[in-house]
Amino acid sequence: MSSITYLKIDNVEMPAPTGISIQQNDLDSENTTRSVGTGVMHRERIRAGVYQCSYSWEQLTDAELATIVEAIAPESVTIDFWFGSYKTATGYFAAGPAEMTSEANGEPRWSYSTTFTEY
Repeated sequence: MSSITYLKIDNVEMPAPTGISIQQNDLDSENTTRSVGTGVMHRERIRAGVYQCSYSWEQLTDAELATIVEAIAPESVTIDFWFGSYKTATGYFAAGPAEMTSEANGEPRWSYSTTFTEY
């Protein structure tokens, strides 16, 4: 069992994701353009390293799914996440699809995914 907490949302530990994808993006100003005639880019980067983190889970119980869905609901959240070391970011989540299957005993299990975008 890993001792890493992969994701906390507003200080609430989430179930360990089965999939994580993290990228860092740049934000450009409205003055960034590409010349149609020459194809030359005139770039004005205003911020580097903005996190976008996608998480997915498999075989969640109803309670685990509820924990995640409730945690991502606010307009703004602060997350602590693992990216080689612990990082902190503030932003919002876009909910993804929830798909249900069931165990042999009929208990529901959920697959769920969501994406966090840093402000």
